Amino acid sequence: MQTPDGRYWFNRGFLLINEEGSVFALVEFTMEITRQKKIEEATEKLQEQFYQSQKMESIGRLAGGIAHDLNNLLSPILGYGEMVLDDTPEEDFRRQPVEAILSAGKRAQALVRQLLAFSRNNPFSSSRSISTAS
Repeated sequence: MQTPDGRYWFNRGFLLINEEGSVFALVEFTMEITRQKKIEEATEKLQEQFYQSQKMESIGRLAGGIAHDLNNLLSPILGYGEMVLDDTPEEDFRRQPVEAILSAGKRAQALVRQLLAFSRNNPFSSSRSISTAS
């Protein structure tokens, strides 16, 4: 129980009963447990922070893995797209769709860079580099 002054107390009472079954005394035990309660609250807060940091580290690792996989997918798209664009004359009607593909690929590449930056700069991450199998 907490008192208005912010202190915590533990109370326990026991009835003492004689052979006839009558109560003949009440024994009460009271102990201040403010220090223990504060330690308990601080421990719970630290546990919550630890779990949050574990979640953030997992998200950073996931973001890094996804970014690397996306980068592996984008490399041939952009590479072959550039080759097709180089071989397509300016007046060819197919040039505009190829340019749209390359533009979308470059925007996706920018997103990949942001994901990689997040995973590397994640203050909760224990490792700064993330490698994934391709």
